[in-house]
Amino acid sequence: HDAAATVLPDGRIVRYLADPPEGIADGSEEMWHFRHAHLQTRVADLRFALDCLHKMNQGDMTGSFVASPPPLLKGKLCLDRVGALGHSFGAATAVMAAIEDPRVKACCGLDAWFFPMARPLPTLRRPLLLINSERWQWPVNLKRIRTLCRTHAGGPRVCHQFTLQGSSH
Repeated sequence: HDAAATVLPDGRIVRYLADPPEGIADGSEEMWHFRHAHLQTRVADLRFALDCLHKMNQGDMTGSFVASPPPLLKGKLCLDRVGALGHSFGAATAVMAAIEDPRVKACCGLDAWFFPMARPLPTLRRPLLLINSERWQWPVNLKRIRTLCRTHAGGPRVCHQFTLQGSSH
């Protein structure tokens, strides 16, 4: 869980569990497995949120965390044009959600941290915009970004990236 506290549907409160166990080295295979599993949890959370929005749009919140959705949302959400946006680990989450869930039609990442992404990188079939900070990116991460853009199913015209000069993470 990434939040300081998460309230589960049964009322239990779960505390932040996103820190790696003691002794796992940054960049190690063990760290990749830990962070990749963490990424999959984040993507599942995003997909759950989309499921809830779809139910809200239909006026049905059975099995969700919202007891009764505001009726003003019923039929008002445009869910055929969903985009995902994230920063750092959230950018990897947005990109993986766009890869795995066809409801996500486009994604944008600010300082995308691609270390936890699947290996090899899967093919992205959605428009992607990546905005990098000048003082945060490093060669291995930039190589993974270039690989994702190069293998993008839509080609380079739908995968764009640029760096903001003078910026940091």
